[in-house]
Amino acid sequence: MLTARGRIRYVHIGDYRKWVNSELLSDLTGATLQCPGFPGVSMSCVELLPLKQGNFSCSTVSIANITDGSCVFTSCTNGGLVAPLPRVPDLEAQRTAMKRLSFLVGEWVGNARVRRGPSETAELLQTEEAQYKLDGLLLMIEGVGRAQSDGRPILQALGLISYDDETKTYHMRAFNDGRFLETEVKVSEDGQGMTWGFALGEIRTQSVMRINDRGEWTELHEITIGLQPPKQLMELAVHRQK
Repeated sequence: MLTARGRIRYVHIGDYRKWVNSELLSDLTGATLQCPGFPGVSMSCVELLPLKQGNFSCSTVSIANITDGSCVFTSCTNGGLVAPLPRVPDLEAQRTAMKRLSFLVGEWVGNARVRRGPSETAELLQTEEAQYKLDGLLLMIEGVGRAQSDGRPILQALGLISYDDETKTYHMRAFNDGRFLETEVKVSEDGQGMTWGFALGEIRTQSVMRINDRGEWTELHEITIGLQPPKQLMELAVHRQK
């Protein structure tokens, strides 16, 4: 039986509501209360709602089947489960962890090649811009691939990376073509790259980002559909402009 801490303020006996305002009970399971105005009637709460966690605080308790001084706990309104206070994030720990991604900050330009079909690829003029937001709590990355012929945008994507100091993991929410996906990001030990991937039904992607020996931001993206072998989806190389 679940142990629940709280106090009973009212009881309902038929259509009659009686103010009880019990003392704070460390365990409502089996609690017995004397109801003033009903001599000889005691209420033993012998059943609780299936609460999962936290403290139990009811403003109204409904009682049914009063027989020989016993009752069954049947409902609770205007109160219910009082959740524990949310954990306070460690903002300094988050900002410190996000500094590991500072190698991305800036404006980058270069080229990209993207698969457009089974045997067709497109060459793009690629730009990447990364900047911190919320005083270093977020890193926003915007990538745009434009057609070399007329500068028309072909690919546009935006990613927001954050750090969870409780689980000690980086997470990214990526937006593209009216959709978004979320995933965990792993930063390389040398602090010069990261990996991530997405899964949507039978489609899975794997992405590797690295700063190469020439200081270029490079990415390689692969896609896997069902049991088919992985295929290259996109690759890019951009250099820092400022």
